[in-house]
Amino acid sequence: MKKLVIICSAVLALGLCMMAGGWAAGGQLYGMYYNGALHPVSDGIRDASRVLKGIGAGFVEHVLESDSLDALIDETVNSAIDGTLYGFDTDWVDGWLDSRQQAIDAPLIPAQHIDEIHSLDFTLSGGDIAIEAGSDFDLSGDFTVSRSECDGNTWALTLTAGRNGAAITLPDSVGSYREVSLTVADAAVTANNPLLCNEMDITVAAGSLDADLLGAQTMDLTVGAGAVHAQLDGAADTYYIQGKAAMGSILFNGEQLAGGVLGTHRFNNRNAAIDTSRELYLEVGAGSVELHTIQ
Repeated sequence: MKKLVIICSAVLALGLCMMAGGWAAGGQLYGMYYNGALHPVSDGIRDASRVLKGIGAGFVEHVLESDSLDALIDETVNSAIDGTLYGFDTDWVDGWLDSRQQAIDAPLIPAQHIDEIHSLDFTLSGGDIAIEAGSDFDLSGDFTVSRSECDGNTWALTLTAGRNGAAITLPDSVGSYREVSLTVADAAVTANNPLLCNEMDITVAAGSLDADLLGAQTMDLTVGAGAVHAQLDGAADTYYIQGKAAMGSILFNGEQLAGGVLGTHRFNNRNAAIDTSRELYLEVGAGSVELHTIQ
């Protein structure tokens, strides 16, 4: 038995030596059978590697294109985000958004300091509108604003009052403005606080203006079919008055200057005026103007 083992070992050793010699001499070791033929070991290993590589690539591609993978990713990401957001207090965001929307929806009033608004340019229509004094600029009541902006130092406002009326508040700390332009379409405007300025331009189409006190170095007052009743700052003899009336009338301190039953359509007091520090220009269509000085 021992002799048989020795003989087999010698044959195996001789075979291995011959295989190694053939390999070193450039030969091929055939030890794999597939596809109906015997192949060298090196070719078999290389082909097996390619097959495994293809299988791996196909598996990865299948996984990447799988809807289940998309769902898994979405679920994982959403869970991570939800868990993170639940740790934050977002009430302040909701509050900020609400206040921001209120600011957007609210009518625009001057954001500048009171002292920076030197002129007013108002166009008013609709129902009853009151111009009153307060601590700051403000709008209140039933109204629609189609324009409200500050161009330099002028507040330009276009407002239409609703059925329940509106109010425009001006700071009582402002004693006088540089310019005041007031256009009244069909509204009934009441100015309960003094409107004083260097230059004033008032146009009343079909509405009305009832003012407690108007005062300006130069005042232009134009009335179509509407009416103006106002008190003027200063004394009567300080005004140079130039008036023109068509079908309407002009009354100054109870005296009719032009229009009405007079049959006179023009008036000026250039010769009678003692002090011409104030100038008043009046033009009336079918409406009426009634002015009284406080002195």
